[in-house]
Amino acid sequence: MFNSWLEKAGFNLMSSGKNIINCDQKAFVEKLPKLFKDDHLEYPDNMEGFIRSMKTYFQDEDALIVSLMPTDVHPDALMNSRTVVADSLIRMLLLVMELQPMMIQFLFDKILKLTEADRFVGKPRKVTMMLLSNMRYLPRTMNPKAMSARLRQLISVVPSDFQPELIAYIPSLCIQTEQSEMAAFLSGLLFENDHLTGPILGTLAELYIKGDEMKTVYKDILKRLETLDLETLPNAIQFILQDVTETDFKEVIGKTRDVLNDKFSEKMNLNESLVPSTLSEPQRTQRPAGSQFNSKRSLEVIILDTLDLCFKLNFSLTKSWLKIITSMIEVASVTSFDILTLINMFSFVDLRKKVESLLKSKIKNGSIPLKLIKATFVNHISAITGERISTCLKLGEQFLHSNDCEVAAAGSIILKSIFPIDNSFITQEVMVITCRAIEYLSDDYPVELLMELIHKDHRKVLKFAVFFTNLFRGFQNYSLLKVRKIMDVLSQLAFVHGSENSQLSNDIFIIIKKYLNSCNRKLRKTGIITALMTVRGLAFTECDDSDSSSTSNSSSATERRKTNVKKAIELLTDTRKSIEKCTEYEGLFFDELGFIVQHKSLHKDLLKKIQEDTAADFIDRFIVTADSEVDELNDVVPLKRLYALEDCEVALNIGPCICKNVSQSQITLFLLSPMLRLYQLVETTLDSNKRSLRSIDQLLSCGVFLPNEEAVENFPSASSREKEIILTSYFECLNYFREIINAFARLKSEPIRCMVLKRVSNIIHIEGIIVKLLIRFPRYVPPLAQYWIDVEFVLPSTNSARKKANEPASKKAKVDANTAPQTKEKSAEEKEVKIEFSYYKEFVRELDMHVVILFRTAFELDENLILRNDLIKFGPKQLLWLTDEILPKLHQVLSPKMKFGRKKPTGRFVNVEILEPAAIVKMNLKCAAPVQQCNVPSIFDAIEKCCQYFQSLVTDSDLDESSVLNDDSPIIGNCLTNCLGILSTLISWNGLINKDNFLLAKEFLLATAQRLDPKVEIKSRTVDLANSALRYFSNYTTTLPYIQCAKYQCTILSNIGKLAPLSNHKTVVESVYSQHLKKDWKGVDGFKDRGAAYNQALEFLLDRKFKVIDEPFVYLEEIVFGPMEEVVNA
Repeated sequence: MFNSWLEKAGFNLMSSGKNIINCDQKAFVEKLPKLFKDDHLEYPDNMEGFIRSMKTYFQDEDALIVSLMPTDVHPDALMNSRTVVADSLIRMLLLVMELQPMMIQFLFDKILKLTEADRFVGKPRKVTMMLLSNMRYLPRTMNPKAMSARLRQLISVVPSDFQPELIAYIPSLCIQTEQSEMAAFLSGLLFENDHLTGPILGTLAELYIKGDEMKTVYKDILKRLETLDLETLPNAIQFILQDVTETDFKEVIGKTRDVLNDKFSEKMNLNESLVPSTLSEPQRTQRPAGSQFNSKRSLEVIILDTLDLCFKLNFSLTKSWLKIITSMIEVASVTSFDILTLINMFSFVDLRKKVESLLKSKIKNGSIPLKLIKATFVNHISAITGERISTCLKLGEQFLHSNDCEVAAAGSIILKSIFPIDNSFITQEVMVITCRAIEYLSDDYPVELLMELIHKDHRKVLKFAVFFTNLFRGFQNYSLLKVRKIMDVLSQLAFVHGSENSQLSNDIFIIIKKYLNSCNRKLRKTGIITALMTVRGLAFTECDDSDSSSTSNSSSATERRKTNVKKAIELLTDTRKSIEKCTEYEGLFFDELGFIVQHKSLHKDLLKKIQEDTAADFIDRFIVTADSEVDELNDVVPLKRLYALEDCEVALNIGPCICKNVSQSQITLFLLSPMLRLYQLVETTLDSNKRSLRSIDQLLSCGVFLPNEEAVENFPSASSREKEIILTSYFECLNYFREIINAFARLKSEPIRCMVLKRVSNIIHIEGIIVKLLIRFPRYVPPLAQYWIDVEFVLPSTNSARKKANEPASKKAKVDANTAPQTKEKSAEEKEVKIEFSYYKEFVRELDMHVVILFRTAFELDENLILRNDLIKFGPKQLLWLTDEILPKLHQVLSPKMKFGRKKPTGRFVNVEILEPAAIVKMNLKCAAPVQQCNVPSIFDAIEKCCQYFQSLVTDSDLDESSVLNDDSPIIGNCLTNCLGILSTLISWNGLINKDNFLLAKEFLLATAQRLDPKVEIKSRTVDLANSALRYFSNYTTTLPYIQCAKYQCTILSNIGKLAPLSNHKTVVESVYSQHLKKDWKGVDGFKDRGAAYNQALEFLLDRKFKVIDEPFVYLEEIVFGPMEEVVNA
């Protein structure tokens, strides 16, 4: 009967294969009930008979499976059919409204019978899923309430492992009017069984629920959000966020964010925490690839994708979430989850600029530390997938090009974190971004990023070595320091990690040959740097031999190393020959080679070769016996051996070299300082006694053949040639002594320390001689001493004359009447040009930062006492010289905004740029050593003695401060200013706030506190130490002579408050500012201070004053209208 009715309607049941329909599907659905009605005598009993016959037929499961599968259309009916394949027979029978109730009853009974099997797996489970699939999304339901009731009953009785899959079908089985009632039923089951929570939440998110019922379910889930496990959390978040109203944004976002922060901070095994197995088959199949329910993704990815989906569906929610993150100020408030959320938001075009500016501002103010960014990408790198990868690439590139050093460092962290992801596109994009940044930026971070990428996986980097071609082409536009950094990285990549015949190594040798043979001065210098950094790569001793197949065993590794060392020696020799007879190029060659010897690990064979050649060349050029005859040169300029500290067999022939060949003096003599530096660095590196320098210790004490006192006295009447000889000789001697101090300053031997201090006095004496001579010969240009920089020297006579012409008449009028008779006598001197040695700083050799160790020398105000007792102490002139050398270096490197590194080299000091800021601070504070060995107490001792000096001048006189100043006051005052400036620069470095440098900050405070109480120990609380430091520095308020001292003191006091929370800090600082602003400051000359420096310091004090007082406008009214009222009342 069942088969006959179907045949009449145009449907053929097949015993094997798919069923066949002979008409259109819609025609079959309309024709079958019409056939039942045409047989009106049997209607509606004939339909019941049809169903009974169908049940008998479908007792065969194979027949049922065939009827659950799509139906083929007969070829003859294709012309009239809408589709090539029709629905299954069961589906078409469900579309017949007259048969639908009975069909649904039959199908539910069949499902119940299948689930009651002993083992609900395999074929029974497959048939059940096919039955449910045929019942989904019916266009019309005759009795929806009965269907919903039967579905609820079925959920209660089916096996527990099948319940999640059946629950997932509810949205597709129930019509909208019944979904609220079904939601109430599911809410009752929500927290009864943990394995049903996730599927129920996923289903509730797809159901249409009325307002009151929705609020009830919503509140229950929000309360229990913390107790949900990780597998259930994505569904709960999607349910909560998809329908949240604006009135509940703050509460819901805050609760959700807190829960996710806790979950993300837990130590999860991201590779094993996969999507739960309880998710239903429709959830696995109906959603597109890449959606939140992908079993191959970690739960972190699922949660972030869920948030991304909610953000896209509700843009107001996204903006509210962004506002909450923006309002967080404290460092601990922002978490890794917030950073990942912001990365998600960056994909929105409308929010891209806001998110980028928010991240930059929080990185700058420290709300998002670099450590948090690094931890985020290390611990949650598996969450960076899909669009988030492209977002990270864009953010990394934008940050890397930022002008702020912290933001640039953050961009470097992001790029190097995603570089290891196994994706060639990501690797290529990171390399393109890095090379582009190196090409267009002068920062250090892109080059450092490339070095870190090489360390992570040099094989990946070598695949994209073609990108370095543009870097080679741009060498002519780069600074020499930038070329050095780039070649340092590329030489390691080519010769340490790469193969000998790689394309990169061949390109490097081509570039060297091209630039060394160039006629362009800049390109030739670039070729020298490139060649020497290549030598460094060839002779590098810390290469990882295991990384290369050519060095798979020790013998091949040794052979390759020997071959590379030979190539390095040949390249070094060829480079030296190509630049012979050119002082500027040779000086750069020796300086750069000295840098490589000092800071890089070179092979011992190469070091010995450099030592032999340098020693022989240096001795042959510059060393003579102490009793050498120079009488034959006296007709040019009188010469004499000067500045000998003890009887020595050798001497330096500076004067004779210049006198013999003044026209070619640049060929030999001007290489004295760079060759000496290289000589002592090689000796130090190879010295087994750790910097004893016994082989060259005679250079410290030997004399120098220079123009004698007679030549200096007769300088005004000498010819221009003779003047050049005299000045050049003293400039060369000055630079020689500076390199001597670089070499011997760190030695601890008392005799050597004494001679080093004497050389400091010699330098001060020579500087005085040079200044006196330059006044008589102002158009003289000294020989080049710093080969890294291009000196654009302007003769001081022009500037001096311009200043004198523009000098205000008021200043000229302030001349005492007692000086009038001397006017005629000084008229000749007034015509002379005023020259300071600071004009010629570019022509003296740079001192290394380690000379700060000279601060350990005790300080004594009375220089006569030092000379009389032959004490190893500093006088005011020596201290002023040392502080003048150290303070500009600290200003260049320790910018207050630089917490972890520098942005770009901005000054003329090259050697100091190599050091990290933290290392420089440690070098100055020596906090790792006991406090007794620290440099800081010596600075404090100098500050105290200088302040006592000025205090005694005031207390011992009834006059004002300006009338008691003597010749020593400017020197001692400048010493005090520089010492306070050094401490101010050190404590202003924001890196002291970081936890890594906590010991540095505490040792600084300890050294200060021990000036008040020597019994204070490092175990004391930081707050107590900071209080003592605050009290110590505030005690100097009334004794500071210059306003610049006051500026440095206020800077120190302000930064002490950043190191520890002090209750009285605001009161003390405000009092100090008030006293300084009321004081009538005097200048070095004893008159009222004025000028740009004074105005800047006064502006600084006013600015700090307004920041600490509670009512700045009241104070502003007092300082503006107070003096006016006094004038009116008077």
